Amino acid sequence: MRALAVLPLVALAFAGCLAPEEAPVEAASTSAAPAVDLPAPETLEWSGHVLSSELDGPSHFRPTEDAIWSIQQEGVLVNFAPVPQALEVALEWTGGGELMIMLHSHKEHGTNVYVEHITEMDDVNPKCLRVPTEDLTEGEWQVMIHSNKARDVDFTLKVATVGSTPTLVTDDRHGHWPQDGTFEVDKHEIEPCQLLALDAAESS
Repeated sequence: MRALAVLPLVALAFAGCLAPEEAPVEAASTSAAPAVDLPAPETLEWSGHVLSSELDGPSHFRPTEDAIWSIQQEGVLVNFAPVPQALEVALEWTGGGELMIMLHSHKEHGTNVYVEHITEMDDVNPKCLRVPTEDLTEGEWQVMIHSNKARDVDFTLKVATVGSTPTLVTDDRHGHWPQDGTFEVDKHEIEPCQLLALDAAESS
């Protein structure tokens, strides 16, 4: 695994070759466009713990993820239905070390072929990513962090969506199974957050 958003259209209308000279010219409107209220996002929060970054690999693979779950948890499965209109994930933590957000999607069951969205691995805290609109899909996503030089760190991942309900999958874990085959990772770009940035500003 490691190793878990438009082009304006210009319409040209031709009502005739030339307008009559006496036709009055309408002045351009100076009134501001009405504000558009965006729907409030639905959010989901999940918290985990990094005992040591030395366990970062095993914590993302089955069955070792299951074996160490009581002491280290670095990711979960989140189901989205229907297809989100917008999706953002934010991360904050207490303690030192470097952390990153990683999302896996478009994954067929029983394979390690998927689309990946990630932030930088660094000490910028908090951090956030927005998935481009064209990459959004319904179904289960692997939502996780990776860490470096982190010990005894508590963290929280916050998922925000528009037009879709994020649901934590409680009967399965996010880690890869070795028997699912070769990793084929399609890395995609990320965008700056809008929903969660606004949420942070309003709560400050």
